[in-house]
Amino acid sequence: AYNFSLVQRYVSAVLYYATNGRNWDDDVQFLDEESECNWKGLNCTESNEVFEIDFMNNNLRGNLISE
Repeated sequence: AYNFSLVQRYVSAVLYYATNGRNWDDDVQFLDEESECNWKGLNCTESNEVFEIDFMNNNLRGNLISE
């Protein structure tokens, strides 16, 4: 069975590590056990699908990788 949440979490983790997440200005609760829809910077629909990523002014550094 396809696990949509697992894919969203994986993509978010790749983004976090590719952009030096440990040095973001605000990485509170990112990659914790809560639903990825509760992670700061991810906005979800009512059906828990990420529709927007907003990390403006959060000190992201690095390159996005094609995964």
